[in-house]
Amino acid sequence: MLFMEQIRGYPYMRKKQLMEEFQVSRAFVDKKVRGIEREIEAGRYNRYTILDGAINVYAFIDFWKYEKQLADRNARKYVPKFGPDEIMELCGFKQKVVEINEEAV
Repeated sequence: MLFMEQIRGYPYMRKKQLMEEFQVSRAFVDKKVRGIEREIEAGRYNRYTILDGAINVYAFIDFWKYEKQLADRNARKYVPKFGPDEIMELCGFKQKVVEINEEAV
């Protein structure tokens, strides 16, 4: 029997949730969200990155990591392509297939 196990959390969080989850200030989150909005326009993230005030956690983490490089037009070309799968796995957000032995149940 196969099941999907969700290890952690939500793919989208509101600003207050991001503040609590990452122990950061409202100003910090607001600044990152403005940057993410700029990167949506630039094409790094897609139009579903922010949904009615909820922010994609993987994009938030990615932008946090590469914000300075993305702002520098020379360094920008060395920023790796956005890879949400890698972030999901590192942060424990990724779903994985779990096999359950029916005889043991």
